[in-house]
Amino acid sequence: MIAAALDLGSNTLRLLVAEVGGGDYRDLERGLASPRLGRGLKPGLPLNPAARREALEQARSFV
Repeated sequence: MIAAALDLGSNTLRLLVAEVGGGDYRDLERGLASPRLGRGLKPGLPLNPAARREALEQARSFV
C-alpha cells in the first residue's frame, strides 16, 4: 500500500510518501518547505493571510 503524510507546523511543511507493508516502509518521495505559517502570529488572531497562501502553494507544489 502507498501512504502519504503531510506535517504542517508553524514554520515547516513536510511530506512523506511511502510504500508500506510487512511492518516496514520504503520512502518514495519526501518534501520540505518553510512557509513560516506562524509568522506574525498573535494569540486569538487568525493566521497571516499571506503565510496561509504561501503554505497552500507550497503544499500544492508537492503534488
